[in-house]
Amino acid sequence: MRAAMLALCAWLSVANAQKITPPAGAVPLQPASFFRVAPTDWKLRDLRIDGDGVWSLIQAPAGSFSIVRTSLAGHQSARVDFPAEERVLGVVSSNSGVAAMVVRNRKLSLDRFDRQGKTLGRTPLQCGSGDQLLLLDGEVATVCPDGQITRHLISQPPERYTSWARPGSLTEALRDRRLLIADRLTGKLLFNNLDTGALFSPSHSSPEIAQAVAHIDHVMKSADARPGEPPLARSLVVMDTATDGNSIGLLVWPFHPDFGVAVVVHAGDGSVAGRFVCPMPPALRDATPHKLEMNAKLLAIGVTGGEVVIYRYKE
Repeated sequence: MRAAMLALCAWLSVANAQKITPPAGAVPLQPASFFRVAPTDWKLRDLRIDGDGVWSLIQAPAGSFSIVRTSLAGHQSARVDFPAEERVLGVVSSNSGVAAMVVRNRKLSLDRFDRQGKTLGRTPLQCGSGDQLLLLDGEVATVCPDGQITRHLISQPPERYTSWARPGSLTEALRDRRLLIADRLTGKLLFNNLDTGALFSPSHSSPEIAQAVAHIDHVMKSADARPGEPPLARSLVVMDTATDGNSIGLLVWPFHPDFGVAVVVHAGDGSVAGRFVCPMPPALRDATPHKLEMNAKLLAIGVTGGEVVIYRYKE
């Protein structure tokens, strides 16, 4: 019963979003390209921009995982297939290619591959989360549930730092060795300096986040649980985050099927640097966008069904 109620809450959130007009002042972007990275019936699980290419983690209907690298036009240049018994929790692009967090024989590891898909090495992990794989000072870093950051150096002992990152939050690493930690339920941001431990929570917000929070509040009140039923879980406001190393992007939920996906970009000081509405191509109008990636000029939005849509937000 609870699962059905959660599904109803999520459905109401998306359905009601069709009646909401995005806040004024957002810049509309048109798709520069879109392409499929996964065969029909496969799912897109993770997405990373890497220079002039995109790394995508995809999953087959039977459960097996693959990592594919494509150009920004969708032309595949590399592929890594994993045995059916191995689970891939997430990927992150690196200076040498891509790294994946893998569960193998009930043990966790960090697997590295070059841009052609050739295995570079495997590092055992004690803990970690697939949605908190970071690139810190050019090296892959993992986050444990207690917030410990481990920066995995090649041929050198790892470096460890304490942080305020926790399970359930979204974490990005900036080039100045600060973490950006986003609360998925409220859209609030926290900057965490890894060297000094200093914390900073900006007061800047966006109309998109404010509207999303108000919308979720309304949905929760409209779908109260029946007597004796547990309360509904609160829906997400931030579906995903991304960074180009200096700025941070937020993929705001729920999206507006009639208008597009809202993406808010914050500068390194937390101020709102850009507000964008990214319409889905007509063929993907009913798709579910759930992953965001960015570089200094492009936004990439990943769709659960295996498509990637590219937008240019800077010239």
